[in-house]
Order: sequence, then C-alpha cells, then structure tokens
Amino acid sequence: MVWQQLQECLEAFCNAWDAVPPLPALRAFLPASPPTLRWLALIELVKVDMERRWAHPEWRWRLEQYVAEFPELMADGRLADDLIYEEMHIRRQSGETILVDEYAARFPRNAVRQSCLSVTDKPGFTSALCRVPKLDEFEAGQCVDDFDLLTRLGRGAFGSVFLARQRSLGRLVALKIAADHGIETQTLAQLDHSNIVRVYDQRPLSDRRLQLIYMQYVPGGTLEGVVQRVRQTPVGERSGKLLLECIDRRLQERSESPPVDSLTRQYLAQRSWPETVCWLGARIAEALAHAHSRGVLHRDLKPANVLLAADGQPNLADFNVSSCAAVPGGGAAAFFGGSLAYMSPEQMEVFLGADRTLADSLDERSDLFTLGILMWELLTGQRPFGDAGICEPSPTSLGRLAARRRQPLDSSTFRSLPADCPARLIEVLQSLLQPIREQRPASADGVKRQFELCLRPDVERLARPQRFGFLAAVGRHPLPFLIVAAVVSNLVMCALNIAYNMEEILRHVEDRNVSSVFETQVVVINPIAYLIGIGTLVALAWPVVKSVKRRTSNPSTDVAGSSRYAQRSLLLGRIVALVSGIEWTVSGLVFPVWLQFALGTPTGLDARQYVHFFGSQAVCGLLAATMTFFLVTWYSLRALTPALVDPNHDDPQMWLALNRLSLETVGYTRATFAVVPIALLLMPLVRTESRWTFFALGLVGLLAWRLAYVMAGYIQRSIAALKAAVNVQAGLGDVQRRETF
Repeated sequence: MVWQQLQECLEAFCNAWDAVPPLPALRAFLPASPPTLRWLALIELVKVDMERRWAHPEWRWRLEQYVAEFPELMADGRLADDLIYEEMHIRRQSGETILVDEYAARFPRNAVRQSCLSVTDKPGFTSALCRVPKLDEFEAGQCVDDFDLLTRLGRGAFGSVFLARQRSLGRLVALKIAADHGIETQTLAQLDHSNIVRVYDQRPLSDRRLQLIYMQYVPGGTLEGVVQRVRQTPVGERSGKLLLECIDRRLQERSESPPVDSLTRQYLAQRSWPETVCWLGARIAEALAHAHSRGVLHRDLKPANVLLAADGQPNLADFNVSSCAAVPGGGAAAFFGGSLAYMSPEQMEVFLGADRTLADSLDERSDLFTLGILMWELLTGQRPFGDAGICEPSPTSLGRLAARRRQPLDSSTFRSLPADCPARLIEVLQSLLQPIREQRPASADGVKRQFELCLRPDVERLARPQRFGFLAAVGRHPLPFLIVAAVVSNLVMCALNIAYNMEEILRHVEDRNVSSVFETQVVVINPIAYLIGIGTLVALAWPVVKSVKRRTSNPSTDVAGSSRYAQRSLLLGRIVALVSGIEWTVSGLVFPVWLQFALGTPTGLDARQYVHFFGSQAVCGLLAATMTFFLVTWYSLRALTPALVDPNHDDPQMWLALNRLSLETVGYTRATFAVVPIALLLMPLVRTESRWTFFALGLVGLLAWRLAYVMAGYIQRSIAALKAAVNVQAGLGDVQRRETF
C-alpha cells in the first residue's frame, strides 16, 4: 500500500533526524521504486528535512539546494507548489520577511500569488500529507494511559484504531492513536448526529508527539468490507441481506450478537440492493448535511471511513483532513489531504498544487462528488472513472485522474449498473458526479431527499409518466382531458335522468304539450349549466395548466408559484363537484316550476310530482357530482400536480392540502355509497306505478360506488406518494412502519 510504504519511509527518516549528528542523507531513505512512490516520497522527505534544518540556522537549505541534489524536482521546469508554500511557511515562522516577487523571480513557472502569504502565516498550516509518529510499537494487549488495547480495528496513514477498554469508566471505546496534529477532535466536537461517530475526548502523549482520541465503538465493520463482498457476489444475488451478512460476520469475529429485535434490520432484510444503497446514501448524506451546516467539510469520504453499527446504520468517521470554520486554524487550507480515488476534480487540482489557496474555495459540493463515487462503488463494486489501477501519486498519474474527472460519464460506464436500478437513483448519481461543481446539487440535504425518494416506487411512477399510450396522451393535453373528466359523468347521469323523468313523471301529466315543453327545457337549461361548469373549470385550471407547461419545459422555473398552483390543482375536483351539485339542485327546482307555469293546465304538477322530480335530480346529481370529483381529482393528481411539486424542499402547506384532500376523498366515497339508501327512502314518497327505475338507480349507485372505491384507492395512493415528495422523512417512516409490521 502506497500510504503505508510512505509512512514507513518518513518514520525512518524522522528517527534518523532524532539521532543526529550526523545529518541523515535524504537520498538514503528514498525508495528506488516504483517511480511514483519515489516521487511522492521525495516531496514529503524534502518537507520534513526542510522543517528540521530550519530549526538550526547553520543547517538551513533553500529549495534550490534540493533541486541541485534532485533535478527531478524540476524535471518540467516547474517546482511542486507544495514545496514553495512549505518554505514560505517555515521562513515566516522563523521570523523572515517573505515577498511574493522574490518567489516569482526564483520560480517563474509557478503561479505564486499574494494570497498565499495569508495561508502560510497561519500557525497550523502545513502542506505535508502526513507527519508520521512511531505507531507500530502499539499492539493489542498493551496498556496505554487509561486504556487496555484489546484488538486492532484498523490502520491508516494518520494512525491506528484499537478496540480498547477504558479502565476508569469500564466501557469499550474505539481508541485512535494518531500524530499530535490536525483538528479531528475539535472538529468532531462540533457535531452531534446519530450517523457521525461520537468522540468522547482526547488525551495527548506529549513525549511521543501522539494523541489518544477515544470515541464511540461501532462494531459492524466498514463499508470497505461491504464493497469487497459486492465484488465477489453476482448481481442477481445482491440484496439488503448482503449488508447484514457483512455486519454479522464482523460481529461474530468479536463474539458479539446482532440485535434480534431491530426494526432497521428487518427493513433492510426486505430491500433490494439498489434500495439498500439508497437507504445508506440517505443516511450518509444526512450526516454530511449536519456537518456542512456547522461549517465542517469531511474531504476524505471513502468506504473505509464509514463505520457500520450492528443494526446497519452507517456512521461517518475519520475527519482527520476535514476543515472546520468554527475551529481556530481549522480552515480549508490549514491541512490538506484525502484519498485520491475519491477526490473531486477541484480537490484533486488543489492536491496537484495548481494553487493551494484554492483549498479555501472548496465547499460542500466537493464532498458530494466524493459521495457519488462512494455510492457508485457500493452499488456496482467498482468506481465510475475506471481508475482502479491508478494508485501512483505522480504528477502524470494525478493529471490523468483529474482530467478523467473533468469529463462527463460515458455511456459504457452505465452498463455496470444493475437492471433494477431506479431511474431516479441513476439521475442522483449523475448529478453528484457532474465535473462542474455548479451543476451538482447545492446541498447534502437535497441529496438525502433524492435518495429517500428512490425508496418510493410509487413516487417514481407518479413523477415519471409513460411516454406512450392513453396516459401519455392525457398528460400531453391537460385541459381538454380535464374538461372531459368533468363532463362525462354529468352527461351519463343527465341522459339517465331525462329518460327516467320522461318515463316516470311526464307520462302521467295530462297535457299533450308536456313533452315539447320538457324538450325545450333540456335544450335551454342543460347547455347553460354545462357552459357555466366548463367556464368555472377553465378559469380555475388555466393558470395551473400554464404553470405545468412552464415547469415541464424548465423544471427550475417559478418554484414558489408552482407550489401555489399545485395546491390549487388539488381543489379542482372539489370545486367542479360542488358546481355540479349546485346545478343539479337548482335544475331540480327549475324544471318543475317551469313546467308548472308553461303547461297551461289548471292543475299542472302536484306535490308528489314535485318531490319525484326533485328526488330524481338529487339522486342523479349526487352520483354525477361524486363521480366528477373522482375523475377530475384523479386527473389532476395524474397529470398536473406531480409536475408542480418540488421534491427538493419540504412544503408544509402542500402537505396539509394533501391531508385535506385525503379526508375529502373518504367523504365523497361515503356520499357515493349513500345513493342507494337515498333512493330507498324516496320510493315510499313517490308511489309510482313502475318503481323499477328507482331500483335501476340503486343498481347504478352500487356500480358507481364500486368504481368510486377503486378510484379512491388510486387517489389515496397518489396522495401518499405526493406527501412523500413534499415531506420525505414522514413518508418514508410510514412506509417502513407499514412494511415492518
């Protein structure tokens, strides 16, 4: 491993310095191969040597002296910026005055700017990748300070982690023994989140230039072990159980038992692998969002730095190269490093030394790019840029890595994705891996929402309508189909009501003009009623339809206005049903009154015929109004509202509107079912010779209730999906509770 070899090289050199005189010869500690390790070691050895020499005025060397001994430092006529910044920093700490013009004259090929001085003047600044203390002397079974080392959990470039027992408190902790530099403890002290490893405290070992950081013990291993297992498992055999098996294996190695009553484990055991990755991604993104909200960038997110709890919860760890604006000397440029394979393009360019002050410009989106690589590797078993074989930190290799990350993902990269990978998950990963950081998501909180929406296939179906077929046509022509949805139920019930009135009421009126008068009424009243209803619908729906078209052509347009129109779209079914009900009620009064004065018979219609007329209108009108509500509401939820919902932000008002619509749907379902009892109650009052028509109305009512029941189920599912989109956490909690029990 490159980092381990580099650690050993630097440690040996530091030991030789501690034993002076004589001064150690830097060349003696320089590895001969591979060339890339030699190049990185040379840079780091020069930094250490320069720091040690400047502590003694008689031994001080300038960079030109190192170049004279090692010409490869300026093989292309340009010196590594790291070395320039390190010399500037060391000289300033020694009391010398530094001028940018001096360095511009000494190294004209390097872009040394005035802003560099403000960075190198910081006491905590260092450009060294790591300063290696003596760590190999610590082994399991030893006692260090207040801690008994039980077993080694891991080793990295910055230290070793042991499972340890803290004697004074009698508890198990993860004890990190690391170099006494960096701000990891202070950084983690700013964070308090269930998916970030909790640090209890730190203790310095001043005589060894070490520090002990003791933190929460997370027993389930790391995502690195899961990635290795993914590579060994065929795509069709991967599922949430794979994650649990990896955790259980680590628990078994330490003679620990998994929690048998964990709801989280029960949930994960039922998930597909893409769903499991989405769930993990949402938890990690939530932890990043918490860190970012407190000014902390991780900058070294990778599988080995994500620890797994026994129930499967991921925990972010190892903030050794993080930056924290809340900690003095903890800015982005104070200490810079990271893992090359997971770096964002802008982070890698800073690492290459294009301009170290650019470290201050790195923001949350750099962590999000790294999250995209991590999630892609977890999903497929391989990283997306095809750089698994490039681990050599030479300028040429790093340049190729940076250039590859500056290119969009090609089509061949997507062939490694599982066939059951949700389309939204692919889009989330693409957005995270955008080479231009301005095109990436703005926050980790938004990424968390997108990952959680991937766990809701009902939201996916609602947000991604079919491109072909009837539903696709419905979506392309919203207003005409909306009018059809509002009119069709009224037309059907109107035809049934006209036939019923002609057969059961008007046939018994002793006036030969009754049919012609009634036909005149139908020709005059019905068109007026339909025009009023359609006009009301168009007036309410037109702004909604226009907003849908704007959002469809440009999803980022008018987000605030879209929320308002989304709430209005939920009202369309209610309002059209209300207008229909009012018109049917009014017509139930207008028709008999008009007949009374238009017939010219001395008796006209009697009271029983008035009740009969109004009753038939009420029953038919109730069916027409309720079915109109279901059709229009279904259509608005299918073709209008999804386009107006912004899944990147919570919308409490929309959540309340959807709750109200859910309750109204229940009410309209009950109203449809009430048709049959109403028909049975009216029958004794009418006393017609032929009562089969009321039975027919009752039968139609039963059929309508069945249709309403089916449509109400679809509407409720659509409402639940939209509620998840406007409040992901609540929606996901509902799903988990429903699927667990």
